[in-house]
Amino acid sequence: MLVVGFLIAVTVLVVAHEPLSNTVWRHLYLVPVVVAGIRFGVTAGVTIALAAVLLFGPIVLREIERAGLTRAALDGLVTFPVFLLAGALTGVLSTRARRQRRRYEALLAAQRAAAEPAALPIVLARLRA
Repeated sequence: MLVVGFLIAVTVLVVAHEPLSNTVWRHLYLVPVVVAGIRFGVTAGVTIALAAVLLFGPIVLREIERAGLTRAALDGLVTFPVFLLAGALTGVLSTRARRQRRRYEALLAAQRAAAEPAALPIVLARLRA
């Protein structure tokens, strides 16, 4: 919910201060995209990135309609795949890190069980449980 609120706040900031396709404020959309990717994984990262594209898209499209395909408009269009790539990449890396952490914790538990002074059959039974 906080991520969605930040998306709306960034949109209000962009529209209120500088509603141009090459505004510096558009980079703030990356904050909720990356946070969603880290916290909730690849699906949430891409979903929030799509929401950012949908919220920033009308600003870019208005610029294209008004002045044509200028450098500023192209700069705004390039921002869209950057959002999507950031959401996907952050989500994938976050998911891999969580998976690696679970593997490490399982290995640590197995090491602790094997380090106990007990007969081998008892240690193997604990590891299988």
